Amino acid sequence: MISRPGDAVARIIIEAIDLWKEYSIGENTVPVLKGINLTVWEGEFVAIMGPSGAGKSTLMHILGCLDTPTKGRYVLDGEDVSLLDDYRLSKIRNKKLGFVFQAFYLVPWATALENVMLPFLYSDKVPPNAQETAVRALERMGMGDRLHYKPSQLSGGQQQRVAIARALVTNPSLILADEPTGNLDSNSSREVMALFQEMNKEGHTIVLITHDREVAAYASRRVLLRDGRIFDDEVP
Repeated sequence: MISRPGDAVARIIIEAIDLWKEYSIGENTVPVLKGINLTVWEGEFVAIMGPSGAGKSTLMHILGCLDTPTKGRYVLDGEDVSLLDDYRLSKIRNKKLGFVFQAFYLVPWATALENVMLPFLYSDKVPPNAQETAVRALERMGMGDRLHYKPSQLSGGQQQRVAIARALVTNPSLILADEPTGNLDSNSSREVMALFQEMNKEGHTIVLITHDREVAAYASRRVLLRDGRIFDDEVP
């Protein structure tokens, strides 16, 4: 455990140390991330902002253990995951991460309850109270009366609530949200962002990727990415 200045004892959830990501295009090497250094503490709500092409999605993929850096280290909740293979990364994702995406990524033929239970099905051992836990997660999102509805029977805002419940159901160390309001109208966007704020007040660590300043304003800390580098970090 590490003591953060001005705070009670807390732990570091994300520690990115001189992260680089490069892609080969023909004979050329194109750097997308250029020496990213980022620390996120337990209980923070951080918005990573930047224009198109800034490297937000690439950074999101590395933070979400969907990709590995070309150079540098990434320590997630005390574990260096920089060089893990795909199998071990998948285990880390299931155990420590919850994802919320712009496109929801709900299974169309499954009910809301079945969608929320999916993370349990990919784990090594399904807990005996998996269904009860999934029901509670949906009720917490105000979806207790939609347990057996399929995605096509739900509005965009309701589908995102199901996706958030799915992200929360395993009580992950970190929730990663990639443009979570991108497919929502203004009213649904406000409702979803209020849910994120509420979850953060309850102690969840959240990293949000967005290009929208109004959405980023819901976070307590904003990191500006530009040309693959951190241009500004509004640390509270």
